[in-house]
Parts: sequence; structure tokens; C-alpha cells
Amino acid sequence: MTEAVINLSNAQKRAGAEVLIGSTRDHPAVDDKFIINIHKLNNFRNLFSTFNPDVVVFNSFYDFHHPLYAYFLRKKRIPYLIAFHGGASPTNFKKHKLKKTIANYFIFNSYISKANGVIYLNENESNKSIFKRLAPHQLIIPNGINLHNNKHRDYDIETRIEILFLSRLDRFGKGLDVLLQTLSVLKVSEINKKIHFSFYGPTTDNIQDDISKLNDIASYQGIATDKIKHQVFSQSDILILPSRSEGMPMSILEALSFGLPCIVTPETNMAEIVTKNNCGWSTSLTVESLQQTILKAVNQYSSDWENLTKNAIMTSRKFNWDEIAEKSLISYESVI
Repeated sequence: MTEAVINLSNAQKRAGAEVLIGSTRDHPAVDDKFIINIHKLNNFRNLFSTFNPDVVVFNSFYDFHHPLYAYFLRKKRIPYLIAFHGGASPTNFKKHKLKKTIANYFIFNSYISKANGVIYLNENESNKSIFKRLAPHQLIIPNGINLHNNKHRDYDIETRIEILFLSRLDRFGKGLDVLLQTLSVLKVSEINKKIHFSFYGPTTDNIQDDISKLNDIASYQGIATDKIKHQVFSQSDILILPSRSEGMPMSILEALSFGLPCIVTPETNMAEIVTKNNCGWSTSLTVESLQQTILKAVNQYSSDWENLTKNAIMTSRKFNWDEIAEKSLISYESVI
């Protein structure tokens, strides 16, 4: 989400907008150029002595700073929008359901209903939102990518197909519990000689130990920082993301921009896009479905990798940050 917000803000600045990002959490980007720390209400209030925004966009949800800051904005008659980034999905709500139910009743339902609008990344996220009846005005502003001329490696029949997982290694949220079970099955099959899975991302438990047990077919490679991310995409062939809940994953958009076709679940909100544009495969989150989809993807990639690569790159160009930024400013104007 942080990467998406910063890239969109930079594109909005290129389009002529004046943008300032405030962060309520510690992050390496804070205090870098136009990104500042607003841990406390006083920090937030002090902004308005030098900065006079036409609209404020709150990114993410269940941050207790945001409703407090929104109250301050309402008193100053400054409109605000809420961008959920996947936080309004039924699957997300099930995690800590009791706490969220109480928090919604006392705090967040009012915060939403008094907003000037809410932002979804796509129609699918909007349709599934648990806050749909509360939202006064809905805007669709997708994630995007910065266009480039990079491409992943050419397919070599003599080498194993490299399948990439690049995201937070959340066992349940990212569907890794089912994916690792699937790899245990594939490990003892003939396909083991043709494929390898590389996992990149921060871990939430000892899941890297479970990956190491699959050393014939999979390996954990650590965190892909910005410095090596391009290299990781360039050396991979297919991306896989079997999540249970997403907004609009940056990793899929980035993979497509490098020409990597993607194996995704409908819950990523990208399955329809990749299948319609013939640059990926949709799978349900079961061992049987994942196994069949991986085998289908490997066979199709082996015989038609050039077309899949070309389709992926063409699809990614529909999500240009500069075009999205122009449309976002028009959307903001509709609530100002």
C-alpha cells in the first residue's frame, strides 16, 4: 500500500497537484521529501498553518488516528475520502471479527458515513465491500505501475520454469497454507523436474522453515528490496498469488509489466483481467485446483510463452500511473 500511495502521489504531482503525505506509523520513507510524520493530532493540526488542502485522503483502515483527524477536518469543513486498499472485504473482516464489530459500531461506521466519499481499487472490491450501505459516494481509482522497457528472460527448454511468489508471507491471508500443501504433492511428481518456486517477502511466522522442507521444488529467498526487485522479475517466468483477500496487488501489476503471466485466485480481484487478456490463469484455493492450474500453466507456458509474455506487457500498460493520476484528480474534484 505504501508503494501504491507514493507512486500515485508522485504521478499527481507530475499532473500539477500539490501533494503531501502524512504517516501515522514508522516507515523508512518518512521525512523523505514530501512524506512527514503525523503520529499525534497536534502534528496533524500544525500542518494546516502551512498547507491548505482541498481534500484529504485516508489510506488504509482500522487506524484509530484517522477518525480523530477526520473529526478535525469536518470542523474545518475540509472534505475527506477513505481508501480501503482491500480493508473492506468480508475475508479481512473475519480476522479479529469481534474487535472489528465493536470498533465499527462505536467509531468506524460514523467515520465512513460522514466521509465525502470512499475509494475502491476496482468494481469487484466495491461489490464485495461490507461498508457498501454506509458509503455516501464511491470512487474507483485502481493501482498502477510506472511504465518501463524491462522484460523477463526468454524461455529455455533446458532450464526449469521459475515460478515467483512475491508478497508478505502471510500463511492464511496469502493462501500459503494451501499452496505449500500443493507443492508437497508436486514435489513427488514428475513435474518436479520442470519447475521451481522462489518465495520473496517478509515472514509472519516460521513459514520459511516449511518452505525449506520443500527444497527440491521451492526455496525462500528473503525480502526483495527495490534494488533487486527488477532482477527478481527479470529472472522469473510466472507469478503466483493465491490470496484469500486483496485490493489490487501491486506484485501482479509489476509482474505483468515484466511480461510474467500470473496464476491468481478470484479474491485478488485480478483473475478476470488476466484470463480475459490471456496472460494468466484463475484458480480456486484448493490443493486439487491449484495443482491442476499449475500443471496447465506450465504446459501452456512451455508452448506459448512468447504470446503470454506479450499479452502480459500489453495488459500492464492499461494501468499507467500518470493516466490513473489524471483520473484521480477528476474524481477528487467531484467531492470538493
